[in-house]
Amino acid sequence: MNPRVAIVGGVVAALLGTLFTPVRGLAQGSGHPRPDPVGLSQVPVSGWPVYVEDLTIGSPVSDYGSHFGIKASTLDDGAPESDLFADARSLLYHATYAANTDDGRQMDEGFFRFFDGNGASRFAPAESREIHFHPWGWEETAVDGDLTAEGYAMTFEEDVFLVATIVTNDGDESVTLTPRFNVRNETDPETESSFPASQRDDFAVAEMIEPGVAGVTYAAPFVFGLFGFNVFERAIVADPEVHDVANIGSLRYYRKRVNLAPFTLGPGERRGVYVLVAFDDYATPAADRAVAAQEALAAMGADAAEAIDAAVAETDAEWDDFFASLPPPHGDEPNDARIYDLAATALRMNVYGQRGLMPGRASVPGKVHFNLFFVWDLPLQALGHNEWDPTLATEELGVQYGFCSP
Repeated sequence: MNPRVAIVGGVVAALLGTLFTPVRGLAQGSGHPRPDPVGLSQVPVSGWPVYVEDLTIGSPVSDYGSHFGIKASTLDDGAPESDLFADARSLLYHATYAANTDDGRQMDEGFFRFFDGNGASRFAPAESREIHFHPWGWEETAVDGDLTAEGYAMTFEEDVFLVATIVTNDGDESVTLTPRFNVRNETDPETESSFPASQRDDFAVAEMIEPGVAGVTYAAPFVFGLFGFNVFERAIVADPEVHDVANIGSLRYYRKRVNLAPFTLGPGERRGVYVLVAFDDYATPAADRAVAAQEALAAMGADAAEAIDAAVAETDAEWDDFFASLPPPHGDEPNDARIYDLAATALRMNVYGQRGLMPGRASVPGKVHFNLFFVWDLPLQALGHNEWDPTLATEELGVQYGFCSP
């Protein structure tokens, strides 16, 4: 088993043993209205858990003890007539989160846009975009004319995230494409912040740190600005290579453009395009972590498309091994195994890696908003009920994790 999985697996197995010792048949929920991220989504979604950008849906994709995370954005943002508008059909449209113990918030959003040889924008929006969720993140398919894009979003290693696509030319003529990775602020930021009043003052600055490495620094007022700013450093590397960056807009309503080198795609050809977004871990500069991660990814394939395919396959296999390594749930009802897997996923994503003065890793109630996928106090309630009412404890967990799938 990959050592990244073994570390979190031990923590998760111990916690699951506590949560699921007396599990029996799942009782029905209390009948309260449930959030419906799938029904509200403006693009088709499937799979589980549903890592959708919404306050009540819960923790982000944040594996291997990461202190940051991402969720899929599935709603339009901004007024359609505004140049700040983001369409839900944009390729790999997602939100980025800080998931620190002292600051849990949505930071900003990102997506891919391509420009063809005529200067026309492709995939932002696409003609169609469909998302399928996995425990490790999600994959998506977007179509724009004769171009099809397969997209993937996952944690590559602690605090390093892979946002990747493989573009195929289904047409009869070659096309030259120039990729751009867009980073923009949320135009309605109050929805997704633990400090909603302060996010109006958040800002970001983009620059080239070194050739091929872009930096997008995000700053947010700490506790309503009373204690200065939290500053989150991140570095972005890419294939094709980062060519330059641009700062557009104001501090409050900003757009950062990370422009990649152009490439030509012949009929029937496919080309991998990705960004690796690395955050500073207090010990190693973000740029160094990004470059090291790219070297590891590049070694997985002869080109970017092969490397992306290999990374997805390896991550999928890691999760299969992870689930296989856990003791089986004690319940024998049909839903027990599904609830167990959802709980294991939540616990794994909420492992908090060692940093600063921490003596080791920790398991937190929930990264961002204190909501282990739905509401943060349900696991605590279930543990209490577990001592005297196992059926009620099971119902609590069943209702909670039932929100995580369509």
